[in-house]
Amino acid sequence: KISCSGPERFAEIYKHMMQRKKAGSFDGPDVGERAVMRMVWYQYCQNQRTVDKFQLLDLLKAIHQPPANEGADLDETFKEIDTKQDGVIDLDEFMQEITQ
Repeated sequence: KISCSGPERFAEIYKHMMQRKKAGSFDGPDVGERAVMRMVWYQYCQNQRTVDKFQLLDLLKAIHQPPANEGADLDETFKEIDTKQDGVIDLDEFMQEITQ
């Protein structure tokens, strides 16, 4: 199945990565997967270097990985991904979370 939607393709990639992890055959995203993930990232960060909590929420919803709620769980998800603890999430932090 080929999808034209960046977020839909991202969701497919994420699902396949999780399947590879479960099977013990995940060595990280391939070049094509990384390209799609970067493209979707820049779409949601509006071509800036970082996203705030609400941009992250929009992105997570788009890739079918929303937090359980938009209150405490969103806050916890943001804190977990914001490993630099600078109040924003950059591409490296996001990719680390998605591919771990």
